[in-house]
Amino acid sequence: MVRITHQVKSGCHHPKGMMMLYGPGITPGGHIPNCSNLDIAPTLLTLLGLPVPDEMKGQILSEAFAA
Repeated sequence: MVRITHQVKSGCHHPKGMMMLYGPGITPGGHIPNCSNLDIAPTLLTLLGLPVPDEMKGQILSEAFAA
């Protein structure tokens, strides 16, 4: 990336944010405390039916899934 843009990317992001999910299989009106931006990718991969690589540090936010 540095070679193409000639800009150094820090890779640092604020750990707090928000994610909104909507649709079939999602619990309506839910709120999940104590999650981070690292949880987004594993959660989305799971919703897409794709495997989550072992090296991913985030957790699957299964609380968002309807029973």
